Amino acid sequence: MKILKVNLFDKVGNLIREIDISKNGMFIVYGNVKEPKDKKKTINSIGKTLFLRMCNYILGSKVDSELAKSDIAEYYIISNILDDEDKKHVVKRLLNQKTIEVDGVEMSLDTFTQTYRVNRKLISRQVRLYPKGSLLGYNKTETQEDYVDFLNILGLNTLSSKTNSYYELRKEIDGLGKTKSELVKILGISDDKVSQEIFLNEKNLEKTEKLINENSDKIRCLRLARNSIELQNNYSTANAELKNVQYNITKSYSEKKNLKLFIDNSKDKNPSISSVVKVYNSVNIEIPEMVVRKLDEVHDFYKNVIEDRILNINKKIYELDCTINNLCDKRELLKKKMEEIGIQLSNNDLYQSAINMIQNLNKEYSDYKYKQGQLAQIKSVCSQIKTKEEEKALLFSKVSEETKKCEEYIKTLKEFVFKIVKDIYNNDVTAFFDIYSGLYRKNAIPIHIDLTISGETGEGILEVKKNIMDLLMFNFNEESNILILDSSCFNGIDPRQVSGLLNVINTICAKKNKQAIISVNKYQVVNDYVKDKMNYILELSEDDKLLKMSY
Repeated sequence: MKILKVNLFDKVGNLIREIDISKNGMFIVYGNVKEPKDKKKTINSIGKTLFLRMCNYILGSKVDSELAKSDIAEYYIISNILDDEDKKHVVKRLLNQKTIEVDGVEMSLDTFTQTYRVNRKLISRQVRLYPKGSLLGYNKTETQEDYVDFLNILGLNTLSSKTNSYYELRKEIDGLGKTKSELVKILGISDDKVSQEIFLNEKNLEKTEKLINENSDKIRCLRLARNSIELQNNYSTANAELKNVQYNITKSYSEKKNLKLFIDNSKDKNPSISSVVKVYNSVNIEIPEMVVRKLDEVHDFYKNVIEDRILNINKKIYELDCTINNLCDKRELLKKKMEEIGIQLSNNDLYQSAINMIQNLNKEYSDYKYKQGQLAQIKSVCSQIKTKEEEKALLFSKVSEETKKCEEYIKTLKEFVFKIVKDIYNNDVTAFFDIYSGLYRKNAIPIHIDLTISGETGEGILEVKKNIMDLLMFNFNEESNILILDSSCFNGIDPRQVSGLLNVINTICAKKNKQAIISVNKYQVVNDYVKDKMNYILELSEDDKLLKMSY
């Protein structure tokens, strides 16, 4: 999609500006500022960035909250655009409106992007209104999304997919690791002691069960000697029942606790609606002919699945509460019954001692059983982590293999970067660009993006690198044919290099029939570079602001 014309109107419909933009080539929004040192007074008020935001509006961006709350919120744009099939359309949009009008038909932004195949995910990488924090994105370090999008834009789709799968698996492992840490913390043991605790707990269970059986035999002998077989039999039966009830109570509490823990974890781990939208948009981009569902339906399906799962878990928790209450009532009855029998048998000290011993042992046994269940969970999580770590190592090797398959194409990218650096600087400056996969280790990054520039480079070398990555994506992506860069992206760069970057952008536009809309300030380029070389310019200054006024 390209922008051919932009007309700006105030809220009562008065035409403020009528701006023609070149179909193929570079359009410059030129800040002819008189007071370059007073940036707050000049750069941020004449309207360069505002115009770029309006262009982004035309391309279907969401409402800019800053504009929507400003004095110009009810201003609007009418623009002539060219879609990917070279068909012309008239687009109208208010600065505070979440809808867009195309050829007189009002529609949602989602409908607009779907109908005219506007890939907002890709365009957002080609519209830079603020300086980047790293080579690939706005964060200080590259994110999973930065790498995946970069590879996709360059046409390395298979490598991008495998890289994304690796990152997703690493997220799963991190989630399991967090679960393991929480369980270990509950038991008060360290990670390296899990196997030892499992072994020792099993031994304690065996020992306790053996002592319970020995004391039970002792009670049976004492019962026969006292000729109170029926009374003692009742006590033994009640004791067995109490043991079973106590175990079931402990088991139910453990299950209830784990279910609540699952719900708590789900709140953090379940993907957000924005993630669903990203996945949906990604699918819609890559295989649009197979996408037959609407985003609302995906949203509703996702919502129903989550709600049903939480509802079922809460229902199970309620059932467990009822079970626990019933078991507790039964336990109290059994205790009362045993207490009554015990009073009758209290004259026999050995008998009473054995009964007390069994009661203590029963409690110990229940505690060991509970711990056994918790340790079993930890063991299961450890097993899952081990399996997924093996899968991750295999995926890493697949990323490495795919990178090798792309060596010829990556060589083309290297040559492009090497050449444009020569154009931006001079023959004394060299550049090396590479996409490669390093050695595998536990938290290894699957793909590395490297750009090294050496020689007499002057100021702002890091910012130049960030712009070179933008130009690399602009030149090689086959889906988007527009680039929008704000003057802030050139801050700190030597004016000679800014002029060189603009030359490269202009050359790419000419060779690829693409469009670039760039804002730049007078002091950021050498001499009268812009006026001498550009045919399409929107010149703004303190005396001639975009909206003919300050806002």
